[in-house]
Amino acid sequence: MTRKEIIVQAATELFIEKGYRETTTSDIRKKAGVAQGTLFYHFQNKEGILLHIFAKVIVSYSEAIEAFEYDELSGIEALLSYTDLCNRLRKEKGRNFFFILPNFVPSLLQQNLETRKIFYHFFNTSVELIEKLIIKGIDDGSIRKVNAHETAHLIFALFTGINRHSTIPEKNAPDLSNNCIDFINAALKAK
Repeated sequence: MTRKEIIVQAATELFIEKGYRETTTSDIRKKAGVAQGTLFYHFQNKEGILLHIFAKVIVSYSEAIEAFEYDELSGIEALLSYTDLCNRLRKEKGRNFFFILPNFVPSLLQQNLETRKIFYHFFNTSVELIEKLIIKGIDDGSIRKVNAHETAHLIFALFTGINRHSTIPEKNAPDLSNNCIDFINAALKAK
């Protein structure tokens, strides 16, 4: 592992363990076993580390979404399969995502052009795919007639809300994955 990777791993573990706000760059440097100069050589500050981790998670999500195959499925089947994929990604990659969401301030995107590009690529790719699946379903008769563009944004917002909900530390907060699939099916399936 490179020193940068060691720093990122140490920061990720500390952010999960102590929380982002409570973790200092000194904590990260000590856990990574690097000098302060080495940490600041790779990252300007703690926010830079958070942005780096955020970008890595978003890139991995984008890659999975871009590899999603749906040609053999009806529109509603593809949309529900895509929803299931998003649920699985949240569970598999969620370890890093769970500490990012409650700590991520959208204004951080304005500070880093590269991270902003990565995020908007993910956002646009996701919404465009959802819209394609809805249009496919309308065309094949498996999805009722809706405004595909607005509905795609609504579904993306639903996914975002479920991701945020999953970060609630409350032990009684239910897993909404299956509810999300059922909700989308009930709301969009052609009668």
